[in-house]
Formats: sequence, structure tokens, C-alpha cells
Amino acid sequence: MFVKFPKIRQFRDFVTYAKKHGVTKARFQGTVKLHGTNAAVGFSTQQGVWAQSRNRIITPGASDNANFAAYVDEHRDVFRRVLMRLAKDVGVNVDTHAVVMYGEWCGGKIQKGVAISGLPLMFVVFDACYLPTAPSAPMAPSGPSASGPDSEPCWLTPSQIAGSFAQNKVEPLRHIWEFDTFEITVDLDDLPKVRQQLIALTDGVERDCPVGKAFGKSGVGEGIVWRTAVGTDGVGTVHRFKVKGKEHQTSKVAGVAALEPDVLNTVQEFVDRTVTRNRLLQGVKEVFPADTVPDETWFKRAGKFYQWVVHDVKKEDMDAYPFLADYQGENGDDRKKAIEKSLNRAITAASQLWLKNYLELGQE
Repeated sequence: MFVKFPKIRQFRDFVTYAKKHGVTKARFQGTVKLHGTNAAVGFSTQQGVWAQSRNRIITPGASDNANFAAYVDEHRDVFRRVLMRLAKDVGVNVDTHAVVMYGEWCGGKIQKGVAISGLPLMFVVFDACYLPTAPSAPMAPSGPSASGPDSEPCWLTPSQIAGSFAQNKVEPLRHIWEFDTFEITVDLDDLPKVRQQLIALTDGVERDCPVGKAFGKSGVGEGIVWRTAVGTDGVGTVHRFKVKGKEHQTSKVAGVAALEPDVLNTVQEFVDRTVTRNRLLQGVKEVFPADTVPDETWFKRAGKFYQWVVHDVKKEDMDAYPFLADYQGENGDDRKKAIEKSLNRAITAASQLWLKNYLELGQE
């Protein structure tokens, strides 16, 4: 039973939502964004314990992702106990519902160039949800943890997750609220001040990662993930956005975390500033088999890589595209098709050149 974690958006996306729904202020809690690989562990009585990467169920062996499934398999009893206890603490019946914990599988050699690189491998939980294992199962309990209609996951609050861990601490699991957290109030009437606060806090994490520091190691941090405090926006929706430091941004279309996107002048300028090394390396991690050496066999999967880059650019950065109105079809379907075709070609060409150099010359 695969339960995908929702895409973490940008600050500007929350601002758009807030203006549309008449939200004037919202409180957010921030946690350190760890640079590893997204992972999850789920449990229900019917299905037992399973492991996930960002996009699929994983198992030990060829389908694994950075050996996370092997880690889960080794600690299966621990994960079962933790997930069952978490479900009990929030009143969820695992006979009719699945409980899923999401976190970052990090440390070791999973990523390089950050403070947590080289630390012992760890799974740091940053979110959790529950949902029915069958369409007829009721979505109970109700309350602040219930954040969506019956067909969607209900997200637990940080205090529910951290509280359960505090009562039932089990090695080798950790949760992100063990480390430094941050608080801001997003005031829609004073966005410049909010942006300054976000940038200052992100710069501090990038200079010296609080998680690395907790383990006695100084170095670069990736950024901060922000999540609405319970019940602050009057809509009942959980909002998340990320703010990455300059070294980890996948796009150059704006300042920190695309807080204020620039509208660029040409398609080529747009491609130059969105098809970045960090984005391409992220695409490699998403598309190509983990723990394999880059070689000519990768060219067989190159099409999927190019598609991933095109999709990711369109998902994250189109508000900086110089021909956005045309792309959205405001000037007719023919113009829309032509613009989209030229954009796809430009992004693919840049991705092809980079992948060729990466595979043949070892250049990133």
C-alpha cells in the first residue's frame, strides 16, 4: 500500500492560497531540512510493515533505495512496535487503517557536502499520517489531526508524533523535533518582513546545521521546512513550504526559496537558470538505480530522466517563465502548443548535454 508524501511547495504558493481564501495571518513551525533521501515506513494489520522511497514501495535487494528497505527489514519489529504505539496514542485502529511515518534516511554516504554526511545512518521522522485500508473504513478519530476528506490521509500534528516518541523512545529511530525548531507568523500585510525572517533563519541553518551540531559536527545545512501550526488558517488544511539555502537550491529564478520569483526575458535565460546542476543531480537520484556506477546503460533510461527534468521545472518555476500567458493558453491553443513544444525542447537539450558530460567525462 503505497502512500505518497505530498509535494512540499514554495512560500509563494502559500501566499497565493492565503490571498485566495482571505487568510491574513498564519503561524508556522519550522524544522531543519535534512539532506538525505525521502523514505517512509507503513504498517497495518492486513499488510504488516512495508518500506517506501519517495515514489514506490521498496524491498531489500535490487529494488532498494540507499539500502533503506534492508534497514527496515533488519529493524522490522522495532518499526512495528513504534507504528502500533503511535496508532494507539492517536486512537487509530490498525485493523482498519494504515499508519505511515515519513522521514529522511540520511548520514553515512547517502549525500555529500553537508554536516550530517558521515554520521551514523539514521531515519529521522518528520511527519506521519493514517488512512483507511479499505474504502468503507471510517476516518476516525476526528479533531485537529484530521486534515482532509475520507479519501485522503489525515496528518498527525508534530506534538502527537513527538509526544508518542517521548513516551516510547526506541533506538535507532529519531524525530526532527529533537533538534532546533523555529517559529514565525506569516502576516500577509507585511510580507517583506516575513521574507527577511525566512532568509535570516535559513542562512543560519546553512552556515551551521543544527542537527550536525547536535552530534558534535559543524558544517553546512540544507534549509528549513515550514508547516502550519494546528488550526491557524481557518480552513483546516496542512500547509508546508521549504526554504533552501543557496548551495542546495535547484533553481536560480529567485532569491532564497523562490520567495520573490523574477520573470525572465527569454526562454534560454529561463532554461539557464532553472536547469541547474542541483536539479539535474536530483533527477539522477530519482530516475537511475541507486548504488550503481554511471555507465552507457544509463542512456537507455535517459528519456525518463529528460521527462523528469521537464516536469520538475514546470512544477516549480513556471511563474518565472517569460511567456506564461501563452503557456497557459490565454492566446489560443495553437500558440500554447508551440510555446510548450519549444520549452520542452530547450529543457531537454540542456539536460542531454549535461547527462552526456556526466556519463562520458565525469563532469557534474
